[in-house]
Amino acid sequence: MLLPRYLVLAFTVTAAAVRAQQGDAACQVENMAKIGTVGAGLEWHPTDPNLIAIARPDAKGKHQIHIIRPDGSDVRCLTCAQTPGGPKVNLHKGVPHWHPEGRYIFLQVEQEDHKAGAMAQPGSGRNNDIWVTTPAGDRWWQLTNKDNGGQGGTLFPVPSHRGDRLAWAERYAGPRRPLKALAGMMVKNPPSDVWGIWRLALADIVYGSDGSVKLANKRTMSPGKADFYEMQVWSPDDGALYFAASIDRKSPYVLDLWRYDLQSTKLTALSNTDNHWEEHIAFSRSGRKAVYMSSECCEWNSGDLRTLKAELYLMNGDGSGRQKITSFNQPGGRDFDSSAKSVVAKGVWSPDGRRVALARILINESNVEKRPTDLWLMTFAGSCGR
Repeated sequence: MLLPRYLVLAFTVTAAAVRAQQGDAACQVENMAKIGTVGAGLEWHPTDPNLIAIARPDAKGKHQIHIIRPDGSDVRCLTCAQTPGGPKVNLHKGVPHWHPEGRYIFLQVEQEDHKAGAMAQPGSGRNNDIWVTTPAGDRWWQLTNKDNGGQGGTLFPVPSHRGDRLAWAERYAGPRRPLKALAGMMVKNPPSDVWGIWRLALADIVYGSDGSVKLANKRTMSPGKADFYEMQVWSPDDGALYFAASIDRKSPYVLDLWRYDLQSTKLTALSNTDNHWEEHIAFSRSGRKAVYMSSECCEWNSGDLRTLKAELYLMNGDGSGRQKITSFNQPGGRDFDSSAKSVVAKGVWSPDGRRVALARILINESNVEKRPTDLWLMTFAGSCGR
């Protein structure tokens, strides 16, 4: 029997509403648990729900790459001992990103000779090169080696979902007027190039028959003509790059999230706010949901990093339906910590879309971390990201 058109329409709308309600219910935060500490970077294995790659400082303060389980146990350091062909132990390593099949880990490594000081930590990227290793940490290949007169650097080397290309942000020059940049920071009015001048880079990944890895056909781009870029993720179809940048901003601390279509070169703002820091977007494996960091939650002075506070937000893959899902800075909130300001940094999804591991930085007024960055595990009521 054929139903009248209005009944079919009503049934369709009702079914869609039920699916939306079910989706919303699946994305309710069921549990938050602190599972350890983390340094510059974390990434969940793309297919194995029991493996997370993280950076964590050693006893001397050097970031090293570790593999852990989602409950924080079974910690295995890949870089705490010298490996033939690998980087020296006394150099920072961080910002790990898995090959889509889990065959390799791409990461940043501090260069041996430089004058960048603390700016050579992986989270800042100055005087860092890109390396790649195996999950066992027993084989290593250096993929970039560019000093640019001491002004070079890399941030966030991210392989495509097919594993055939690598994208990252590349520092190729220092501030145009270094003394002005320093003075601007002191008076809480830093110029847009205070972190130097960056661009996006893209290259083909070439795999040898012996398992070796190298890059070829590198090209660079500066969509929107910003001074600072930070690579984030590839679109689910590998046709676009998502990045954070200070496009058309006077302050380098006001970052927006952008999508850049590689074929059409179309640039689309995913967030476009005048006074917020938005960064670290991460899509679930299906691409249906994404989490990202934002200061929209809180009041702060965009010229003074010591005042920054940020939470983790959830949205649909198309940028709609944004909602705050942590409450570290909210008095009376589930996760509130009154001991210092909280900045939720990167969050990463489990393969099944039910959990997110996230880094939470605690800072005081002198912008010094009060303790090592916390690593938290968020569990949803259902498979939110599936």
